[in-house]
Amino acid sequence: MKKALKATVHGAFAAYGRLQTTVRELRIAPARRAAERAIAALPVMGPSLVDGPVLVDAAFQHPNYWQRFGLLRAALGFGNLEQYALPGRFSTLGLEGTLRRMGIQGRLAPLSDAATVAARRSEAREILARAGDADGLFRMELPFGIPAFDLYDGLLRAQRTACVDLGHPDIVDFVATWLAGAHAADDLVRRLRPGFAVLSHTQSGRDGYGVLARALIRHGVPMVVPNGFFENLHLHRVDAEPDLYRFFDPVAPEEIDAMAPERRESLAALGRQAVMARLGGNSREFAGQLAFGPGQTDWSREEICRDFGWDPAKPIVAILTSTWFDFPHLYGSSRFRDFADWVGVTLRAAAGASDVNFIIRGHPADRWYDGVYVSDMIGGQRAPNIGVCPYGKNGRSVMQAADALVTFYGSAALEYAMFGKPVLVPDVGWYHRHAFVRLADSREDYADRIRRVWWRDGDWRPDPERAAIVQAYRFGYPAWQGDWRLDDDVACSRDQILRAIPARLAACAPAVRLELATIREWYMSNEILYHPFKIRRATELTHI
Repeated sequence: MKKALKATVHGAFAAYGRLQTTVRELRIAPARRAAERAIAALPVMGPSLVDGPVLVDAAFQHPNYWQRFGLLRAALGFGNLEQYALPGRFSTLGLEGTLRRMGIQGRLAPLSDAATVAARRSEAREILARAGDADGLFRMELPFGIPAFDLYDGLLRAQRTACVDLGHPDIVDFVATWLAGAHAADDLVRRLRPGFAVLSHTQSGRDGYGVLARALIRHGVPMVVPNGFFENLHLHRVDAEPDLYRFFDPVAPEEIDAMAPERRESLAALGRQAVMARLGGNSREFAGQLAFGPGQTDWSREEICRDFGWDPAKPIVAILTSTWFDFPHLYGSSRFRDFADWVGVTLRAAAGASDVNFIIRGHPADRWYDGVYVSDMIGGQRAPNIGVCPYGKNGRSVMQAADALVTFYGSAALEYAMFGKPVLVPDVGWYHRHAFVRLADSREDYADRIRRVWWRDGDWRPDPERAAIVQAYRFGYPAWQGDWRLDDDVACSRDQILRAIPARLAACAPAVRLELATIREWYMSNEILYHPFKIRRATELTHI
């Protein structure tokens, strides 16, 4: 009786969700049609630079994704090749029209369905039984040699938690879906034999992006992931497994070393301008608005020490967490099971640091997601030298109060480093190669450094200029773009994005054409990342 009632309630909620989606799609349909026609009409830059057929990820039905796809297709010239769309399990009714307007005639079946998932449930149960707990699951050997963190991070995202719960009622279905997708992706690539692929993501969430990306790599199929960050196009080319973790790797230390002094100074000046705008709450960038925008209150060092009863003479180390379930292994890290594991190690070590006080600050997006909070993770039991920063405190004032920073791969590292403050990172990320942060040698070395005033060891040196240059690559873009930009995927509504696309493509036609030509040159260069390529070629830069 209880099971039947539960199924009825679940079905009612699912039906209501589908109705809401249908109503939303119908409401934005006119704007979608206009936007996609404008995207399909982009000028083609020349004959195709890639071989067909082309496999097109159609699971991420976001207008900005299709705009980025359209720019890539026009630049590389593969519009006349055979193109096959791969929809997701949750594709909406608007997809058929999108594919038709984009001229994509082939439509494949999703990587999994009810029958293939059912066929993998026993295997899923066996994997979970062998794993035993979250640590065991993180270390599992999975089909095709796919790293276990692809499954683990997908589960984190699905459960919206900081540590995978093996007792979750939906976990068997999720693992079975992942397994079905892994086998289907390998079979699909074998049968279709694509010459090129376009993916929206390379990590498995509710759709099997990670298993598909690795099937393409195994079979030697080049792919491009058309990302968008900070209102700019960030194309990411993937030919091998290591490339997966370099999608946000702005500039190599060796490249900065080789720069002329004038170039270094101009880039550093631009980076400083961008960061000061961000810290002042004047950046259009979404995360910057959450951390430094309106509604944030200041919190001085004196107030912090008074609130926690600390000796103001002792150094304060800020610990900045990441969004708990947001793909901890995005950049190839391997030392920690998840962010909860990292924070646990950090706080246990910090409790033994009698000469240092620590203030742990949750990611500003925690409240936006309304999911897991710092207080949920550490509870009320903590050492007297560890304080929790209340949400809503301005990140700039916390930075001014702190003597050093510990973060996994938070962007705050660059801001602290730009002001000459020491930064410790526990594992690899997107800036760990730069000398303005100290990458711990191991998990054990990281914990050992937390217990002492590690930055006095002599193996770290401040380099504010280098941190500012990395910021220039991150927030900068060529001045020739003018008003040509991409609206933020998260901060802007889909309706807002769709309505802006036709007018902006028309008004910024010369800049769009130059963007297309630059994309084409980038792809022929065989470089992995487009945005740094574009920054290097520009003589005049501005910032978001």
